[in-house]
Amino acid sequence: PEDCLVFEDAENGVEAARSARMSSVWVQDLRFAGDGPVESMATEHITSLLEFDPVKYGLPAYD
Repeated sequence: PEDCLVFEDAENGVEAARSARMSSVWVQDLRFAGDGPVESMATEHITSLLEFDPVKYGLPAYD
């Protein structure tokens, strides 16, 4: 699980990833306001998958 990276838009999914000791990228749906506890549980917080930088996680860069 330590080598897994989860992309999630739901608080429950971020919480499950954290419980499983997986890194998580919370892709917040901006239609729903508020940060709440999910902000601090996720490894990273983005609002679009276009913001994701794979190099941060040791993955190859986009060409």
